[in-house]
Amino acid sequence: MLPENEREKRGRETKSLRAPYPSGDVPRPRATEPEMRPGRERSVREFGSEEGSCDRFLGYARSVLPDRNAGRTRNICQTLCYTKTQNINEGFVFMKVIETALEGVVILEPELHRDARGYFFESYSRQLFDKSVRPVRFVQDNESRSSYGVLRGLHFQRGEHAQGKLVRVVEGAVLDVAVDIRRGSPTFGRHVAVELSGENRRQLFIPRGFAHGFVVLSKEALFQYKCDNCYAPQSEGAIAWNDPQIGIDWRIDPANVILSEKDSRHPRLDEAPELFDYDKDYYTR
Repeated sequence: MLPENEREKRGRETKSLRAPYPSGDVPRPRATEPEMRPGRERSVREFGSEEGSCDRFLGYARSVLPDRNAGRTRNICQTLCYTKTQNINEGFVFMKVIETALEGVVILEPELHRDARGYFFESYSRQLFDKSVRPVRFVQDNESRSSYGVLRGLHFQRGEHAQGKLVRVVEGAVLDVAVDIRRGSPTFGRHVAVELSGENRRQLFIPRGFAHGFVVLSKEALFQYKCDNCYAPQSEGAIAWNDPQIGIDWRIDPANVILSEKDSRHPRLDEAPELFDYDKDYYTR
């Protein structure tokens, strides 16, 4: 049996390993009894930041820590993996944020990690999105498949059911459009148009207070989007896709545009009965 002072010393070491580490280099895991095998020490950063890195680190730690300390191994590794994620997320860029002519409407470009197997990228990280764009809680994911010429828009939801959207294209290509419909805004009635495709993997964030629409430029397109408010049919609003006041160049012959019956009869911007107010924050209740 170990002397009491030795047990206290080792107890303090165990507690320090379980505590969160400050920013900076993450310490290596250490075995107190017996010593870690020589030449096997590796920094937690060597295991990368991609999916599965913590599992690989855990396997490594089990191989170098003594079996009789197995009960403590997972606690050590979980602490180190948590710290690694925090530190690496601060140092690595997983998504480039590009501002547009409309305040709050931004383009997101992911960072691809390629190897012989293909590629991997983060299409969404709540932590990074809230920090780089704005705090948003997405509550619904939608998907649509459309053929060439299909135009959906320009849609929005009114009042307390206003929606922000994060949109992307998995297959094909679309021209995606956001229109500022906040009365009193210095950019009221102006729009931005961005091509989103399965190749460029760009995403567009359209906050509350804007109308949204897209037209398919490819043979087919698989379109996905996240919403920060649930669908509320009683609060549906829309603007005519071809409103001359907005003047969108859809990059397609109007004769080839395919509309739903509903989208073919929306009012123009100056005829819309209810829009948004620039001075009101639609993200607070």
